Parts: sequence; C-alpha cells; structure tokens
Amino acid sequence: MLTRLLRRGRIKALPTILEQRLAALTSEDRAMALIHAVVYCLSLRRKPDPGPMISMALLRPGDLPEDACESLYWNLEGLYLQTSEERISGAELKAVASRNGKQFAANYKMTTERSFTLMAIGYGLLMTRLSYRLGRLRAKVNVLHHPPSPYTRMASMMRDCTSFIHGAAVRHNEIALMTTPEIAWSDETMTFVEQSASVIAIKYPG
Repeated sequence: MLTRLLRRGRIKALPTILEQRLAALTSEDRAMALIHAVVYCLSLRRKPDPGPMISMALLRPGDLPEDACESLYWNLEGLYLQTSEERISGAELKAVASRNGKQFAANYKMTTERSFTLMAIGYGLLMTRLSYRLGRLRAKVNVLHHPPSPYTRMASMMRDCTSFIHGAAVRHNEIALMTTPEIAWSDETMTFVEQSASVIAIKYPG
C-alpha cells in the first residue's frame, strides 16, 4: 500500500516538474521534444509484439484502462530518469577533442546533452498524457482543468509550438542522414511523424 501511494505521488508531481522544464525551452525546442516522443513510439513499431500495440497506445492513450496506463507510465519512468541524467563522459569528450579539437568537442558536448534533455522531455510528454488519463479515470468529478492546472498551461505551450514541428522533423532527419543514414526517414515516415506530433500538440494532454 505504501509503495502504491508513493508511486501515485510521483505521478501527481510530474506535471508540475515537466511544466517547469517546458517553460525553460524555446518553441523550437518544445517542437523537437515532441518529435523525440514520436520517434520513440515509432521505434516500438519495429519491435516484436506487443511493441506495435504499445506504440499505438502511447499515441492514443484516451481509451486505455487504468492498469494499462499505470504499466505504460512506469515503463517510461526509468527511461525518463535515465535520459534526464545522461551526460557525455570525460573519456568520450577527450577522445572527440583529440580527433577534432577542443572547440568541436565543446560544441559536441553541448549539442548532445541538449538532445538528451529534449529526449527526456519528450518521454515526459508521453508520461503526462498517461497521468492525465489516470487522473480522469480516478477523479470523482472532472476537476483537472478547474482551476487551471499544469496540464492546461502545458497545453498552451504545445499549441504554440505547432508551427515549428516541420522544421524540427527536418532537422532530426538531417542529423540522421549525416550520422546513421540507414535510419533516415522516407517521405511517408516524415509525414507520419509530423502529423503525429501535431496531433499530440493540438490535443494535449488528451
């Protein structure tokens, strides 16, 4: 019982934490965090069952029952925490500097760790959509938006970044083409990613 209460406390705390993290970002960075969220869902589709089903559930959590929401949430929490704390090691930075120079290494560190941050926030967006669904399932009355909650304030931030989603998707794919071209997106996949990110942004948190 105590473990369950502590876990529920963590679920309730995340929206406030994520709101603060989103507020510190530009609209362009929020759009990139959305792209990372969809990329994660897309990666699940390439895994054996139940990967594709989990991917669909994360993109459309509105019909999930309580136990499925909780399970998906806790599966994501470890990934969210791990990625939030990800840093370039001193050994890796030294190796990059020896090959490309100190300035390149400094830029590499900043860019890579920024990517980790946005990736973690992307996972957080998926998690808060699940926590919102859990809140609706557990509430005796719908008080999630009265008075304004972290969800409503994050929803406003998400809507404000929709015009940057295409640019974020293009940048993400350009990086893939330069580093790992085998995973670069086709035009069809690019369209899917952009549409999915836009739907999340417009309908967030539902």
